[in-house]
Amino acid sequence: MFVAGLPHANATGSVVQLHFGVDRMLEPPFGRGGTQLYALRPLAEVSGVVRLFPPGELPFALPNGSTWFFADPTALGRATTTAPALPDLPIQGDGDGVLVDGVFDLSTARLLGMTEEYQQHWANGTASFGLRTPGVKPSRPRGFRVTLFTANGYLSCLFFDHGLGGPEEGSIDMLRFFAGDPKQGLEPAITGLPNSPIGEGAKLGIPITIDLVPEFPVLIEAGSMRDHGQFVPSHRARHLLTFRFDRGYPAWVRLVQRTGR
Repeated sequence: MFVAGLPHANATGSVVQLHFGVDRMLEPPFGRGGTQLYALRPLAEVSGVVRLFPPGELPFALPNGSTWFFADPTALGRATTTAPALPDLPIQGDGDGVLVDGVFDLSTARLLGMTEEYQQHWANGTASFGLRTPGVKPSRPRGFRVTLFTANGYLSCLFFDHGLGGPEEGSIDMLRFFAGDPKQGLEPAITGLPNSPIGEGAKLGIPITIDLVPEFPVLIEAGSMRDHGQFVPSHRARHLLTFRFDRGYPAWVRLVQRTGR
């Protein structure tokens, strides 16, 4: 269940609700368990944060779940799709990033293997591991928006197509997702625009450490980048993937930062 409209902070900003532990509220002894509950708002309410929809706008219905919103303190509604659905964005595993039942493995061991070969991939313009979108090829200023839904809010990020999928498909390469590509002039995926870009990799350590299980539903969209960080989707995946991490991720981030990789 994705829930929108609950206030993150009071009007003056003197009180902030972090809502840690919402993913545990439906587990025993409070409930039967097995139900996921996510706050449908950015994990960090900061200036320029990338959002799925503008503040005050009703959320659209997300796939593979129920999307609920609070229009005001006394009204509860359920999001419905009133506009025609966007064309489907097909997604497949690329190379070593094989999808098994919609799960994408981002374990620490896999990330460590990627960093050991990062210089070779950059120098040769080769892929590490990742995803591809056959039949949909974004080109600048077109790119992707990837949104990870954590228990305490979502992390929505923007980046350009990594250009490794040939003329008829887009590519999301995890080396370039986390670190960019200096040779191609590509920046890492960012969660904030326009003046204070925030790397997706740095923000992920919070939910991976705190959430009950470090694996997250993920919505992937292709579309165009507009001024001031506005993203207009042209294609949207009709099924959520699952990005599966483990608790070693923060240690991997510290290692990468220390070695400059």
